[in-house]
Amino acid sequence: MLRTKVTAVSNEHHTRVSRLTCRLRGKRDEGSLMIDVHTGVFPVTNGSTLEIVLVSSEKDDDRRLRETYEYMMRGQVLHVEKDRLYVSFSGLMMCAQGCARREMAWMRGSRVCCYLRVV
Repeated sequence: MLRTKVTAVSNEHHTRVSRLTCRLRGKRDEGSLMIDVHTGVFPVTNGSTLEIVLVSSEKDDDRRLRETYEYMMRGQVLHVEKDRLYVSFSGLMMCAQGCARREMAWMRGSRVCCYLRVV
């Protein structure tokens, strides 16, 4: 589970999709997370605090997660670099850097479920 604060919300390319930019602080360093969400379904504002859980979609979907979190996306890891991880959720993108990347130990092609909620 990651808890992060939204530092920017951009919807300049789509009216219903926003790109959220978030900052994370790890024990030793910082990281960032950029994630696209459908704001018509999951409205998020600048300054919101998000809780994010990423799990392998090969596991059975956990009913508790579906009941606890407001928004869920299924996707696949597209590209992995030393300090970056790129995931596509049917065209909605996520990029994790720094300590955020180290929290996510997936390989290219891995299936991912992302659960989000505003706390």
